[in-house]
Amino acid sequence: MDSVFDLLVIVLLGLSSISAFMVVVSLLLPTPIIKIQNVLDKRPGRSLLLGFVNFAFFGLIATLSGWAADQLSGVLEAIFTVFAGVIVLG
Repeated sequence: MDSVFDLLVIVLLGLSSISAFMVVVSLLLPTPIIKIQNVLDKRPGRSLLLGFVNFAFFGLIATLSGWAADQLSGVLEAIFTVFAGVIVLG
């Protein structure tokens, strides 16, 4: 039960960090953000397709890293586990 609570805290802190980052970027760089919004309004299908391709690619990389971590031991297992975790968290 403690691991579920820990995971929930990590996810909530991660979401709040991402939200804060987005607010800071929009305050510091308003002109590029407006340009990006205009491009996304003109081509929403392109950004959806690009997001799906990235999701599939990085999902495959994370899955392969997790599989490699199961096959290895020691320091390499830790490295592949952290790598897969960073990809999944991102």
